[in-house]
Amino acid sequence: MTIKGFLIRFSIAYFTLVLISVLMSLYLDIKGGILLGTAILFGAIYWAYLEFGKQNKRNFTKNEKFAAVVGIIVVDLSLQIAFSLVAVFLGESTIGFIHQVVFGFLIVGSLHALVIYYFVKSSDKIIARHNVLSG
Repeated sequence: MTIKGFLIRFSIAYFTLVLISVLMSLYLDIKGGILLGTAILFGAIYWAYLEFGKQNKRNFTKNEKFAAVVGIIVVDLSLQIAFSLVAVFLGESTIGFIHQVVFGFLIVGSLHALVIYYFVKSSDKIIARHNVLSG
């Protein structure tokens, strides 16, 4: 699997999980969700990386780690913008789009960037823990 394949798997998993959580939040009238969003991000990275390790029987190279971090951040921020637009247009946001995006980029984006960096940086430990390189 290439980094492109990893990012596609991550994107599909992340989008699907975020969409399910948003729909459940709307249906159950749950507000907030920054921690849930971060947990979903972690889970999508974790799963996509395990799949990468299983298929390639190796960890990311240094260049692949950098590309993965940048790619995941781009996907994450793009998804935040898309869902912010939807929230504003559906009237689910009490603040305007600009404020929603600024909040998303500054607060959530920064938190997610740290999570992304940490988990991709420690990806070797994830693969080792699950022993996917030998099996």
